[in-house]
Amino acid sequence: MVFLLFLLFKVILIIILLSYIMKTMKEKKVKVIKKHKKDKSSLKKNILLYILLGVFSVTLLFSVYKIYTITSAYNQGTNTYQSIKNEAKKSEREIDFDKLKSINPDVIGWLYSKDTMIDYPVVQGSDNDYYLSHLFDNTQNSSGSVFMDYTKNKNFKSKNTILYAHNMKNGSMFASLMGYKDPEYYNSHKTLELYTPNQNYEIEVVYGFVIDAYKWDDNKFVLDENVEDLLLHAKSNTTFNSGKTIRDSDKIITLSTCSYEMEEGRYVLIGKLIKK
Repeated sequence: MVFLLFLLFKVILIIILLSYIMKTMKEKKVKVIKKHKKDKSSLKKNILLYILLGVFSVTLLFSVYKIYTITSAYNQGTNTYQSIKNEAKKSEREIDFDKLKSINPDVIGWLYSKDTMIDYPVVQGSDNDYYLSHLFDNTQNSSGSVFMDYTKNKNFKSKNTILYAHNMKNGSMFASLMGYKDPEYYNSHKTLELYTPNQNYEIEVVYGFVIDAYKWDDNKFVLDENVEDLLLHAKSNTTFNSGKTIRDSDKIITLSTCSYEMEEGRYVLIGKLIKK
């Protein structure tokens, strides 16, 4: 949303500059007619104004095009997922997985967070790339999907199940996870809901932290055997105090999305999977 406002401001500024340039050119043209002569310096200034007019016109068209493509992608993503919700959600707590599988057999669950836009089917692909740029119905779109790391057990049996989604500027996908950077936000968002074909879970939120993607990779936090190191890092860097702990016997789930305070930042939310 901020990016769109910036583009809109840019468009308005360009329009103002174009109006000024055209007004200046008109005034110069009138002066030339009155004087009935052409000055070399004046000619150079006119050429420069024409060049600026062309540059600003192209920039204006490009900015308008960017606004159109971004809003179109946002709208397509939002409308697609709303349609899927209408088809697959029998009630607030009952998901029609047969219907979802008929749309996309990669479906493995449904993630829900009250009072946020997180209300999406969860998929698992053969890699961690495809669903970065494809919606649940396989339409190519920058919103992508909520998807499980391809190395994890699709039945949520891994020690640490990892889900990814974009931090979209219109507040969709995992954008609402940014709220956990405010310690007070946790108090009203202590849990999420996870529905699967065979078992439903409550996700009890425990930690949330910002990390550089390179540090995440270097520490190999994606691996189940490194869960202890991951939890130590999470406990030391959490942005809120849940007062909760994670035992060795607990299965955890990690939600990861982009965080823009650094070039390759990630915000990571960790919770316990509790069977319902």
